[in-house]
Amino acid sequence: MMKRFAPALAAALLAAPAFADDPLLVTGPRVELGELAPTAPEAFRDLDLGPAPPPGGTMLLERERVLAQLRSVGADPKAIPLPKILRVVGASRRWSPPEVTAFVREAVETALPRGVTLAHLEAKMPLVAAPDAAVGHAEVPKPPKHAGPFRTAVIVPIIVGGQVAARVTVMATLDVSDAAARPDVMRGSRVTLVIDRRSARIGAAGIALADADVGDVGDFRVDKTGRVVRARLDATDLASVVSP
Repeated sequence: MMKRFAPALAAALLAAPAFADDPLLVTGPRVELGELAPTAPEAFRDLDLGPAPPPGGTMLLERERVLAQLRSVGADPKAIPLPKILRVVGASRRWSPPEVTAFVREAVETALPRGVTLAHLEAKMPLVAAPDAAVGHAEVPKPPKHAGPFRTAVIVPIIVGGQVAARVTVMATLDVSDAAARPDVMRGSRVTLVIDRRSARIGAAGIALADADVGDVGDFRVDKTGRVVRARLDATDLASVVSP
């Protein structure tokens, strides 16, 4: 009975679809010829064949298009052993929520304002990204001007190849100290107001008309003239006029 089925089994195996082949792993944002054909001549291995799929994603490259790209750079397609099916998969790594928390913690702590400390940090979702992904500058919302715990969402960009590939959101509990709860400059504080005019910088004594933090734009009164101007607080004693 085995002999009777042998021809049919052989025919089924020969007819097996080509896409059963394992996909080829690509590690960067672009597919390079050397990833499809490691034995290709060295001069052509860096040939850019187009964008790679996202980490963990797969993509089927059009064979005729790849052959045309080879011809366009003077390569002989017959001399380059390409797989029959050009199916590629983006290299990826998966971080569990606790691993995401550990991955971004330093970036979150670095981005905290003066006098604010991190009491608790927690990621709710996993992350799938390229294995060489890095963490960018965390976006921490401005804490309130009162001391005590403050719970907020922090957004952290994930960088791959110098570009933002994804953003993760983590929940942070921050501890705002008494010092951090006070404004950098209080109403009535004296500052130096500066205005840039061409190549000259002009300075004048001024008074803050409201509490402000460094980076804020607020109203200031010029001592000498009594005129009210809008200025950005650059330091605790210096503000740049933006609207005279």
